[in-house]
Amino acid sequence: MHQRVCLANVPVLVFHSVRRHDLAELGDLSLEESVFDKQLAALARGGYRSITCAQLCDHLERGARLPERPVLLTFDDGYLDNFTIAGPVLRRHGFSATVFVASDYVDDSSSVRATSDTSDRPLESGYATAGELRAMESSGAFEIQAHSASHARVPIAPEVIEFHRPEAPCRWLVAERAAANRPRVHTGEHDAEIAWGTPVWRSGWMGEARAFVPDPEVEKRLTAHVAANGGAKFFARESWKAELELVVASVPAGGRFESEAEQRARLALDLARSRTTLEQILGHAVPFMAWPGGGSSALAIDVARREAGFRATFGTNRTPAGVVPGTSAIPRTYFNQRYRGRFSTTARVWKLRGVADYESGRFAGYARLFAANRLMQIGGAGPG
Repeated sequence: MHQRVCLANVPVLVFHSVRRHDLAELGDLSLEESVFDKQLAALARGGYRSITCAQLCDHLERGARLPERPVLLTFDDGYLDNFTIAGPVLRRHGFSATVFVASDYVDDSSSVRATSDTSDRPLESGYATAGELRAMESSGAFEIQAHSASHARVPIAPEVIEFHRPEAPCRWLVAERAAANRPRVHTGEHDAEIAWGTPVWRSGWMGEARAFVPDPEVEKRLTAHVAANGGAKFFARESWKAELELVVASVPAGGRFESEAEQRARLALDLARSRTTLEQILGHAVPFMAWPGGGSSALAIDVARREAGFRATFGTNRTPAGVVPGTSAIPRTYFNQRYRGRFSTTARVWKLRGVADYESGRFAGYARLFAANRLMQIGGAGPG
C-alpha cells in the first residue's frame, strides 16, 4: 500500500518522460502519452489545480493560501519529450509542471523543435535545448528549476562491480567518471572517450555520501591489459571477466575517501554551476532544486542551501537521516509508472489519482489505491 510522504496534504508527484514511440529507450522512466493524458484528465475531474514550488514553500513557511486541492507536478532531468509531448497534454487539461533540469545536459542552442501541437511525429529522444527551456516557460506549462549540473553518481566503496566493454551500456560508467571530474557520459554517446576495461566502482548518488577516490593504478592496469590483448576483441574470450578481476586483485589496496571539506567543495561546485547555467539561460533566479535519484544527506542539504543558495530542496519518497521534512527537504512521491499487464492503462490512472487523493488526506484515495493494486495483481503483475 502507498505510504504518505508529502507535506501539508499537498501531493507532489514525480514524472520523468512522456512519449509516443521511443518508450524502451528510458525504461521505467517513460510513460505513454495516452496514459499521461488520462491521468491528467482524472486529476482534473478531481478538482486538482497546479501550483509552483514557490507557492508550496510559501504555504509551508508562512501559511500562504493555496487553491483548493493543490497538486505540484514535477519532471526530473529535462528530457526533450517534456517539451514536445508532455507540454501540450498539460495545457490541454489546464495544468502546469516544474521541470528539474540537469544543466550539463542542456545544449546551448536557441533551436526550438516542433511539438505534438504542430507535428504528427515530434522528436522525443534527447534533452531540451536552452531555447526550448525558455519556450517551455513562456508557454505557461512549465517552470524550470535545478537538478544539479552533472546528475552524477560517485564511487562509494573500493569495489569494482563492472567493466566498460563494447556491449555494456554507458550508464554503468557514471560512477567513476564523477569522482575524477571527467565529463558525464550519456547512454549511447561518447564511447570513444573511455577505454575498454575501465572499472565501474560501487556507487551512490552524488548527494548521499562521501565519495571514494580510486587508486588510478587500477584503471591503468585494466585498460593496458585489454589493449594488449586485442582491445574490443578481448571481450570475446570466455575468460575476459575473470582476467580483469585478477588484474584488480593484483593491485595493492589503495584509494581513499574524500574528506568532509572535499565533499562540500564537490557539491558546492556542482550545485552552483547548475544555478548559474540555468539562470543565464532563463534570465531569472532559480531558487529550487531536486536531488538526482532523490538521494541526499544532511551535509548535502546544508551545502545546497547555505553555499549554493537554494531556498528549498526536493527529494523522493524520503528524507535523509537527521533531517526533518520541511522546506530544506521536501519529499515527493514516486511509484512505478511502467506497470505492464492486461489492465495497464486503467490501473495506472487509478493509481495516480489514488496517490493524489491519499496524499491529500482524502479517504477515497485509499479505496482507489486498493482497487489499482488489486487490478495490477489480477492483470499479471504486482502493485507498482
